[in-house]
Amino acid sequence: MKNNSNDSNAKMENHAVDILIGRNIREKRIEVGVTQAALANHLGISKNQVHKYENGSNRLSISMLVRAARLIGTSVASLVGEAPREGKGALDLERALEIEDAAELMALYKKLSNRNRLALRIFVAALAG
Repeated sequence: MKNNSNDSNAKMENHAVDILIGRNIREKRIEVGVTQAALANHLGISKNQVHKYENGSNRLSISMLVRAARLIGTSVASLVGEAPREGKGALDLERALEIEDAAELMALYKKLSNRNRLALRIFVAALAG
């Protein structure tokens, strides 16, 4: 018998990843001055489909993700949250760690599973607005 709880958790985690990737694409696209229409044209899809990708309601295929990353000048790893974002240097990290409790939070973060790290990033992103 299937465990519906595990299926539900997997679906929630998958949707959270779709939202994270979509948000990262949107932020980077805007940062580099690419319109939704230009991205849609590059990918051979409608502007409405780009909107659905960016809000996480539809999932990108890996080939679409690679093509989108190329157009907006970033890596797939960056879009999926597996690499530091471009433009963030050692000085930025040093300043961030000077914030009260930041070092303690980083130490605790290292102890989390990948799944819990993802959940925490999504939660903090929601809090930050």
